[in-house]
Amino acid sequence: IRDRIIPFGNAYVNISACGGGSAEGPWIRDNAHCWLNRCAGDSPPDDCFVGEPVCQHGPDECALNLLETCAVTSAQSQLSATLFVICAETTAERTRDINTVAQQCASGSQLDLSALLKCFHGPDGAAAQMKMAKETAYIGRARPGTPYVTVDGNSVNPSELLQAICEKASPKPPSCTSAAKLGTMAM
Repeated sequence: IRDRIIPFGNAYVNISACGGGSAEGPWIRDNAHCWLNRCAGDSPPDDCFVGEPVCQHGPDECALNLLETCAVTSAQSQLSATLFVICAETTAERTRDINTVAQQCASGSQLDLSALLKCFHGPDGAAAQMKMAKETAYIGRARPGTPYVTVDGNSVNPSELLQAICEKASPKPPSCTSAAKLGTMAM
């Protein structure tokens, strides 16, 4: 099974061709569309991926995207990355403290908390986030919305991700059996 998590959402990087500005400023739909149109494809201009992202829902979303990016890039398996992102999205609904999110989700997804936080606070995290920006721009307007989820290259409704993975997995991971017993998915 090939699934890919790209935690960049509707963020964009301020570039001069699209109005410039500061990452501290508000998310502006026209700037986001300009960035996506200018930076999509195989040969985007050099300035497309330099700087801090501007996130649709503000700095807390940018911090969560960065934490999830670090999890995705450091996870030993796609399952660990997916479990972390699901936990982080759920936990972030209850708390905006990124350290709490990291602590609560790292162990359950078999991620090294210290490595995760080192990535989050260091240059590796910033570089990985710009890689996610490039992947988001490459997809361009082909994605119908955010989050955009694929399994084996096919678009999947995010609420049906576990079901899509369980239908394809062989052997079935324990989470598929547990979810079926709880009645959280039709199998």
